Amino acid sequence: MQNYIQEGKYLSVACSNPATVTSGSPVRVGSLTGVAATAEGDGGNAATEATVQFGQGVFDLSVVDSGGAGIAIGDKLYFHDGAPPTIDNVGAGGFFFGYAVEAVGAGLTATINVLHVISPGGEEIVAASGAVSAQAATATLTAAIAGKNVTNTGASGAIVLTLPAASALANQAFRVAVLVAQTITLTPASGEKIYLNGSGVASKYLLIAGVIGNFVNVWCDGVSYHVRGYSGVVTKEA
Repeated sequence: MQNYIQEGKYLSVACSNPATVTSGSPVRVGSLTGVAATAEGDGGNAATEATVQFGQGVFDLSVVDSGGAGIAIGDKLYFHDGAPPTIDNVGAGGFFFGYAVEAVGAGLTATINVLHVISPGGEEIVAASGAVSAQAATATLTAAIAGKNVTNTGASGAIVLTLPAASALANQAFRVAVLVAQTITLTPASGEKIYLNGSGVASKYLLIAGVIGNFVNVWCDGVSYHVRGYSGVVTKEA
C-alpha cells in the first residue's frame, strides 16, 4: 500500500501521564496506554516526547491489588493517572492496560510480569453501568449513585457535591464530570479525606475547574477517597 507508514508499535509522542516520563514506565497518551521505551528527550526525540511501545508485550511492572482480594494470573489490569501512575485491578476511573501474568497477594503491591495489550478502541474504563446522575444543584451524593457518571447538567452556577461516608462504599467509584461551564466542588464527609497525588487532608475539598470536559474519577477504599484519574484543572484545598 502506498499510504502505509509503519506498524504503529513504536511511536514518538508527548504523553498525557505521567508528567515526567522515564524509560520502562507505563504511560497514557489520550485513551491509549503503553510502556515508554525511552525517557523524554532521549533517542532523538523532542524534549517533550518519548518513544512509547503501544503494541502487545510482556513487561515487569509494579502492580497494586486495589480490589483487596488479590490478583490472579489472567486478571485484567488498568492504568490510573498519578505521580507515578498506578497499575491495578480496579477498572473504575482507569484505562485498560492488559493482564496479569503473575499473581499478587491480597492488598499487596508487587512487581510482576504484565501482558500489555491494546484495548478495543483504547477505550477508557469508567463507571461500570455507564448510567448518568445529573446534579443541577448542591447536593449530598448517595450510595445508590456509586458507579455512575455524575455530571452538573442543568446547573446555573457553581455546585458543591458531598461524597457519602467512605465506610459504606469500599471498592466503589464515582466519575464527576463538568458538562456545564461551572465549577464543581467535591467534598468528603466530615473528617474524611480525598487524596490527590498522594496528598489528603481531613474535610478538605477538590475543585474541578468549570471547563466542559473536565472530570475527576474518585475511588473509595472504605476509609478515604482517592483520585484515580482526572482531566483538566483539578486542585485540592490547602
